[in-house]
Parts: sequence; C-alpha cells; structure tokens
Amino acid sequence: MLNVETGLGLLDSDSYISVLDADIYHTLMGNDAWLDLLDSEKEIALRTATRNLDLLKESLFMSVRMTGAQSLAFPRIAFTARNGVQITGIPSMLKNAVAELALLGMTFDVLAPSDGSGNVQSSEVKIDVLLTKTTYFDRTNESASAMRKINIMLSNLCSGGSSLYAPVVRG
Repeated sequence: MLNVETGLGLLDSDSYISVLDADIYHTLMGNDAWLDLLDSEKEIALRTATRNLDLLKESLFMSVRMTGAQSLAFPRIAFTARNGVQITGIPSMLKNAVAELALLGMTFDVLAPSDGSGNVQSSEVKIDVLLTKTTYFDRTNESASAMRKINIMLSNLCSGGSSLYAPVVRG
C-alpha cells in the first residue's frame, strides 16, 4: 500500500500521488495504457517514479525540505515558484509529473545510461560457437519527449527555470 505524502513531511511516505489521483490524471490525459494496469502495478510505478524524480531533481528544486526527517524531497519550506504561485504542501504540477514518470517507467528505465544499455528487451547467449545477441527497446525519441514534458512540468519549481540545469550565480 502506498504511503502518500500529505504535505506534512511524513517520515514514511513513498509517493506524491495516490493511485486514484493518478487514475484521474491519466483518464483526463487519455493515457489508456495506465488504466489497463493492476493497482499493485500502479503502486510500484508511482513509488518508483517518486523515488526517481527525487533522485534526479531534488538538488534543483527551490527552497529546502520542510523537515530534516521527512522521507521525500517535498514538502519544502513555503516559496514562490517561478510563475509567481506561492507553493506549500505538494504542488499539483509535481503530482502530475510523478504520474507521467510512472507511466513512462513502465516501458523505460529513466535512470538507465543514455546510451540505452539499461533498456534490454531480449538477450541471447550461446556458448558453443560463441553467439551473443542483445536487442534493446527503441524508446529514445518517445522517452526523450516524455522526459522533456516532465521537465517542463517541473520547471516552475526549479532554480533557474529549468529542471535540467542548475543556475549559474555570479557575484
């Protein structure tokens, strides 16, 4: 069962969004592939997406964690996002990004090396007469487009306006 972060800085939360809220989001976006998954698969996908998002983006998020003991990168101490919105709790744009990343994560390892080596579709090893055959998922364009969408969704929460690069500070 998912322990969804409520905005209080829970010690044991493992997702920013519930299965129900992710179902609603994907229904509104027309992502039928999500709706075909079992709830147990959705929980794993949301848990993994939350962890991966925190690993990839936490250092770029504005502000700091609300408490030192909370399990996830959000909630943060209240701040004004780049679009002028005051942020407290868990922003909807973060929840939506996790939903998108969960769906992407069902077919693509977002933490895999960019050369595609982490996305093996099939592998065949034959010892006698030495045959090695590896087939990779061809998801580079699809995954790059999905990650760009996620980065744009998160850009207002990140320093420098981009979740791809840290800002350059000159003084």
